[in-house]
Amino acid sequence: MKILILSEIQVYPSLSGGQIRTGSFARALAELGHDVSIYALTGRKKDYFARKKSSASMTANGVNEFVDRRLLFGACQWLAYKLALPPLWSNVFTRFFAPKKLREFADEADLIIIDFPFLYPIANRLGKPWHLNTHNVEHQLWKKSLVAPVLVPLVKMLERSAAKKADLVIACAPADQKYFANLNSVVLVPNGIFPEDYRLDPETRKATRKELGVDDNETLLVFTGSNFGPNRSALDRLKKFCADEQTFLTDSKVKFVVVGTVGERSGASAKEELNNARIFQTGFVDSIQPYLAAADFALNPVFEGSGANVKNSEYISSKLPMLLQEFGTRGFRLENKVSCLIFNFDNLVESLSTAAKMSQDERRDMADRALSENEADISMRAAVEKYLVESS
Repeated sequence: MKILILSEIQVYPSLSGGQIRTGSFARALAELGHDVSIYALTGRKKDYFARKKSSASMTANGVNEFVDRRLLFGACQWLAYKLALPPLWSNVFTRFFAPKKLREFADEADLIIIDFPFLYPIANRLGKPWHLNTHNVEHQLWKKSLVAPVLVPLVKMLERSAAKKADLVIACAPADQKYFANLNSVVLVPNGIFPEDYRLDPETRKATRKELGVDDNETLLVFTGSNFGPNRSALDRLKKFCADEQTFLTDSKVKFVVVGTVGERSGASAKEELNNARIFQTGFVDSIQPYLAAADFALNPVFEGSGANVKNSEYISSKLPMLLQEFGTRGFRLENKVSCLIFNFDNLVESLSTAAKMSQDERRDMADRALSENEADISMRAAVEKYLVESS
């Protein structure tokens, strides 16, 4: 098939969990022999400043992405981001306007996949079969907004309308699948990745720990994430924990590294920050793999939101034993003290003590159990194969 994925934001290179999901989905479709294009309504900030024109590029996996960099769309997306609002602008514009280039892509497509629900008005106007790819139950993400009484009902209405009008809904977690099943036919495609991309090198581990100033007898936990509300809330709690438990962390030789745009890069050097605050934020990095390789445990402290966390798939594929909140287990087969350690911030000291005392064999066994229980679900290629069968 010729498949067009329509996204509000540029997908490649993938930086956030949502971009990783969409990018992996597109890659799997292409590797399974389909002709896949992405039309992104907005680009990256640096390209607007560089006055880069709208353009197409082909990924190494054969996905063609066209990025529409008209300033009006970019300004609307930036404003929504700054005001901490969903991209309602795209729902308004696509009710009345379809870019010419998008219409050209749509004319050649056999199937259109709409990424997130806000773009659904345009799908009805393009005249092709279309599926709605969901990343969350969207309206649940905005319950803590300052304008939640207005925003939540509005997003819920748009989301339900999109789900009802689609030919098929794609959900990323069983709870989301259950919600959308009341509205339409639903196929489950978990937040999978390509596990072969996360085979970690012992030499990389050694070099990265040396760079961070982490000794062999110290326990390093890694938390990866984008600048997304639930990640930021979790980081705030983690930083408070580190400030309150400095003595315990120092005595137990426990350190944290926070990787990605969820945290701003610390002003001090990694060695200084880890020795003093016991937590270091890298800010944006080109690759999270060196930090996954350096870590002894993976941490998922997220306690709110919707959908399922891509970071869990990355952790499991990296064969890292995990500490995570009960909330973070959604969408995965994980059992406390068997395939992971489940904590809350009130008992995190106890969980960290348990983790630090585990032998290498115990850590390896825990990671292996998590992989064996979830391996079939974390492969995006396998999930997309199933989706293609169920949607045919």
